This record gives sequence, C-alpha cells and structure tokens, in this order.
Amino acid sequence: MNPNLPDSLQLEKKALKQSMLKNLITGNITNYKKLSEKYRKISSDSKKLTSFRNQVMQKGTTFLNLS
Repeated sequence: MNPNLPDSLQLEKKALKQSMLKNLITGNITNYKKLSEKYRKISSDSKKLTSFRNQVMQKGTTFLNLS
C-alpha cells in the first residue's frame, strides 16, 4: 500500500475485484480463486493495514521504540 495515497486500501480492493471479475469471465477459475483469497485476507486485515499505514505516515522513528 502506498502511504501517499489517502484511499490506497480501497484502490487495492477495487483492482482485486476487477481482476477477479475478468478472470471469472474468461474462465480462469484458478486465478479467480487466488485473487478471491487475497481479497478476503485484505478485507479481514483492513483495520491492521490502516493502522500500519498511519504509522508509516508519521515522521521520525516510526517503528523504533526509543523510550
């Protein structure tokens, strides 16, 4: 996810949905299933991913606990 884009999580989900639909229409069921699994994983972890994105956007020692 790109922390510079305010809605990168939604953009990623949208791209996955489009790819899933394309693979379903073209009959590529194996890729559809893989993308569907990725979509479910991202959807279930959306709060955690948003939290990570917010941490990355902070200035300074983001992941270092210096206190």
